[in-house]
Amino acid sequence: MRRFYCIGCLACLIAASLFADNVVRQADSDLNGLIDMQPSEEALQSVLGIEVKQVEKNAEHFDLAKTFDRVQSENFTVLLNRQVVEESLQRAYMERSRLFPQFNLELKQIRNQIDNVGRGLGPLGDIEFPPANRFDGIIAGTMSIFDLRKIADYKLARKGYKISDASYENILQDVLAIAGNAYLDYLRDLTRLEVIRSNIYRDRVLLELAQAQFEGGVAIRLDVTRAEVRVAEDIKQRLQQETRVLTSSLNFKRLLNIDLDASVNLSDDRAYMKPKDYDVPLAEVLAQRADYRAASMEVEKAKLERKAAGWEHLPKVDIFGNYGYASEDAFNSKKDNVWLVGVQLDVPVFEGFRIRSNKLRTDAVIREKQYALKDLELVINEEYKVVAQDMQSRYDQIIITEKKVKLAQEELELAQDRFEKGVADNRDLVDAQNSLAVSQDEYIDAVYQYNLSRIKFARVLGDVRLVLKANEHAEALLSKITS
Repeated sequence: MRRFYCIGCLACLIAASLFADNVVRQADSDLNGLIDMQPSEEALQSVLGIEVKQVEKNAEHFDLAKTFDRVQSENFTVLLNRQVVEESLQRAYMERSRLFPQFNLELKQIRNQIDNVGRGLGPLGDIEFPPANRFDGIIAGTMSIFDLRKIADYKLARKGYKISDASYENILQDVLAIAGNAYLDYLRDLTRLEVIRSNIYRDRVLLELAQAQFEGGVAIRLDVTRAEVRVAEDIKQRLQQETRVLTSSLNFKRLLNIDLDASVNLSDDRAYMKPKDYDVPLAEVLAQRADYRAASMEVEKAKLERKAAGWEHLPKVDIFGNYGYASEDAFNSKKDNVWLVGVQLDVPVFEGFRIRSNKLRTDAVIREKQYALKDLELVINEEYKVVAQDMQSRYDQIIITEKKVKLAQEELELAQDRFEKGVADNRDLVDAQNSLAVSQDEYIDAVYQYNLSRIKFARVLGDVRLVLKANEHAEALLSKITS
């Protein structure tokens, strides 16, 4: 009778083990949909498109292209600097206005009492004149005929506008890169959360297996405790990861000027550039960089300021005049025409060495801007070499971490098989669970770091939108700089 009882227990144990093995394999199969991706072009196309289970209904969907579009139209930093460009443009127009004729309408009504005392008129000085009225209505105008300083001021203002526009483009690229990183942060955190949830599901299945083994007399209570500890650790990780997801989501929404309480879903356009051995000439890279263009124009502006400082020695010629009528009272029919025409010549004679000091100052500014330009050129060259190498390295790390995930899955299966057969306790199984979780996290981070390097590489080339291979603008620019 005891023999039949043992056989029955063994049968129940085998059935429980088979059931647990089925569930574990199903959990691994579900997880493979998230993690087990080949490092080929097709796999890389799905890296950002990892299917994250989001339950928000009526949520707005964002891919990387839509993220960039919204940044350009809604980000406060971008909008603020766009107004700086507009301000610079209008300042240039204000300087230009000084080159045009200036006209003013002058209306003046006067009542005065003339006193001849002290005018050297002798006895006639005692003659008193009654108070008199006078109204003048004239149009007065002035125009600069020769003033190189005004012309220089207008050219400097125009150059300042172009510098401001290039600086705006540089800031836009910085914000696009930040938004792209925030998009990847949010997507990575969502993916990690799903992986942790899958791990918890698998841990609970293995806990049920340990309990079944313990009830069948094959395992000891310590095996169950180890499995329970593993479940608790993953639950703790899930709670921490939920906070990270909230943080990254709020950061993403803030950058895109989205209501922080709104629901958003992330989906990728699956447009990936496989790393290539790009050999872009430095001159082409510099030509695409807005910050380098701005620095180059700063040098040109400084040289123009130096010329303008020398022009202050030259004379200025203005013409002026007015035309109108005068009468005793406004709109009186008894009126006389009045007019005036004149030419004014101003020649600097001595200004206290101000012009000389201004020349020396602008010489120093030219050297300052040239040093800054040369340093920026070296920085860009260094960035290009480092980021190109980093992108290739990150891509290679995806292949390595993917292999680690597969080996960790195999290790877990072998440890589970040994535990089910009762030839070992579940220490190896728990270690394998931990190893698989670490490998999965390393794989997710490798994919994340690779995509960050792609954004950095595109930023170094001058346009973050190069990461959107399907984008026409990106295709045209990429073709131009790599041809």
